Amino acid sequence: MPVKYYHRQTNWLTLIFSVFSLLVSTLIILSIEFDQELLQNLNHYFHISKTEMYLYPILTLIVICLITAIFSSMIITINKQEIKWHFGPGIWHKTINLADIENLQKVRNKWWYGWGIRRYKSGWLYNVSGLNAIEITLKSGKQFRLGTDEPEKLYKSINKILEKFNRAKGEHIG
Repeated sequence: MPVKYYHRQTNWLTLIFSVFSLLVSTLIILSIEFDQELLQNLNHYFHISKTEMYLYPILTLIVICLITAIFSSMIITINKQEIKWHFGPGIWHKTINLADIENLQKVRNKWWYGWGIRRYKSGWLYNVSGLNAIEITLKSGKQFRLGTDEPEKLYKSINKILEKFNRAKGEHIG
């Protein structure tokens, strides 16, 4: 089944934050190595050993890198029967059938809706960057938004495939 639309976007802010975290973790490790007084104070007041002082920044860095890898990009694929999307390498994914779509519209998210997978007042938001999105309303009444830096292109792609799908079924979009 051929892919009709393939959309990939990257959240550069998340990637920059990840690099910044790497630098901070490196500085913490270097400061521990060169400042023995700091290490002694941490050990005396907080009972943190030298091994633990290396472990915390490294574990934090690993967690940040995993979150960055998972949520720094989103891929949307549209084919003849469904819309699929997933974050990063595809660990988390979602699929809806075109037959379940009632309405489609371009929207602009409020800045406080944020990025990632979020609940907003009417449904779910899947977003990695920007404020623009395509809101999809299902026949069941559920709504969700797919964030995109190219709302016009994504809207036209979904709408085009949806029209073909409905024509093939003998229905008209209302």
